[in-house]
Amino acid sequence: MTQLGKSTLRTARLARGIGVRELARRMNVTPGAVSQWERSEANNTIQLNTLNRALTALRGVSQTRPATSDVYEPAPFEHREERVSFELHRAIAKKLIDAPSTVRAAIPEGIARIRSNVHGPLAKKWLDEWLRLSTGSVGELIDVLLGTDEHSIEMRQNSPFLTVLSQDDRLEAITRAIS
Repeated sequence: MTQLGKSTLRTARLARGIGVRELARRMNVTPGAVSQWERSEANNTIQLNTLNRALTALRGVSQTRPATSDVYEPAPFEHREERVSFELHRAIAKKLIDAPSTVRAAIPEGIARIRSNVHGPLAKKWLDEWLRLSTGSVGELIDVLLGTDEHSIEMRQNSPFLTVLSQDDRLEAITRAIS
């Protein structure tokens, strides 16, 4: 069984100083539900939609209705590529939590590799932001890695984390995204 400390949701919650009760209040659920989600994520059994809604609530956006595990809702991404990218970056976020210096060390090399192939000012701006995030707080970096907003989705399209995941990690993430 994976340790509870491996939950991205729990780590993001603690990095923001938000307690279980506060997140539960924001999502209109019980504190026990939040604890269960954290355990489920640590075991890779959490529904992606539940994780996305909880992470959104952590950023201060309240939910209009309770999150229930017996109601299926598709992930908030329109395209399969966005779901795959999210799952890949979710795996990267877990590695970031486990070994932050290793993941951060890969960022400059990844940025240099991408910079040699991009020409537009917007892509260069995203790469500059990745570089800035690589020296900031882990919580801020995780916000972008797991964000469901348009900016985070665009940032993930120019992600410098290619070398962080093993082939097996990538296959597991892709399988989660398309199942």
